[in-house]
Amino acid sequence: MEKSEFLRFLEEKLTSYGFVKKKRSYYKAGDEVLCCVDFQASSYGKMYYINYHFFIGSYDAAQDFPSYRESDIDGRIRIKTKSQLYHGKPFMSALIHYEEYSGKELETYIDEALKQTIIPAIDQGKKFILEHKNIRFVFTEAVEKKLNGS
Repeated sequence: MEKSEFLRFLEEKLTSYGFVKKKRSYYKAGDEVLCCVDFQASSYGKMYYINYHFFIGSYDAAQDFPSYRESDIDGRIRIKTKSQLYHGKPFMSALIHYEEYSGKELETYIDEALKQTIIPAIDQGKKFILEHKNIRFVFTEAVEKKLNGS
């Protein structure tokens, strides 16, 4: 898959889940949570990271577009490697060598991340995030206090 095809595929995927594009990021507001997804080019070649960021609080995805630098929780979508191996076996990595994959291959991993982690956190908000602490989300004590309303 070429770079432009990869980026177009990601845009179509995110907008199909209700994300709105603002500049280079995609936003979706939920229950006291705003999610931002962006794509980060690697300095090491034709590779990208798909980053997601959660902002805790009341946001309007049509008006509020904070920078990822202001986020409370960050993560990356991971996919199974093809050419990179660890002890001779593929592994889950956030570094995506987009030329090695078809849209169908990427779709499985991206849909899984959206359906199991990102969309439930948006829809269920703080409750889902707290219930999945150290499983799907890692955050500081200060963020935990914010999640608990302290």
